[in-house]
This record gives sequence, C-alpha cells and structure tokens, in this order.
Amino acid sequence: MNVCYWREKVPGSYNVQHRFPCFIQLESEEAKHYIYGLPSNEYPGLMKICCHKGPETDPDERDRQTERGDIDILQRYIIRCFPGLVPIPAVVESCMYTVTPDNHFVLAHHPTHSNIVIGAGFSDP
Repeated sequence: MNVCYWREKVPGSYNVQHRFPCFIQLESEEAKHYIYGLPSNEYPGLMKICCHKGPETDPDERDRQTERGDIDILQRYIIRCFPGLVPIPAVVESCMYTVTPDNHFVLAHHPTHSNIVIGAGFSDP
C-alpha cells in the first residue's frame, strides 16, 4: 500500500501538541475504503493519511509498486475534509502487511505443540 504524507499549510496544525487524534474512517460503504490518519509527528509538518488496503504485491517487487488509485481517493478526501493540507502527497512510501483470505485474525494453538500459540493477520480491521 502507499503510505502518504501530506504537507500542512500551517506547520503544526495537525500535531499531537494541538491534540489532533489518530483516526480511521470508512469512507465509502460501497467501495470499503478505510482511510486512517496520524498526527504530524513522524515527519514534522507532514500528516500521514492513507487508505488501509492496497493491491496484492509480490514482496520482491514491493518497491516497484506503481498502483496509485488510492492516492486519487485520498486527494479527494483531503480536499473535502482537510483544508489545512496541501492535496498533493509530499512523501509516498510503500508498506507491506499480511491479511488472511477472509480478513479474520488467526489465533490458535499449534497442531502438534499445545504450548505454542500462533497469531497472524492482525493488520486488517
């Protein structure tokens, strides 16, 4: 997925010191776009706002990812909801995580060793 950082028009407007919260929002029931945001602390003056899901990706090709449809969704969202941000991403990084096919978490005992518990798929809401 693309991890996008958006420049604050007034640096510090959306930071923790101004009590700006983390958030996640279901943007569209039909399209199931979960958009989340974090205050501008990781990169001062840049707020992290991203779509929660991205396309399936080969780990060896991760840094060559070219899908940018989520950025279009985010630009429209930022124009509508965050007038204090420049609606062009200042930084775009890639992030990779796993989910199970049914989007449910896995938490179970190992089939042979009952003293081992396995957990996976914790990146999906």
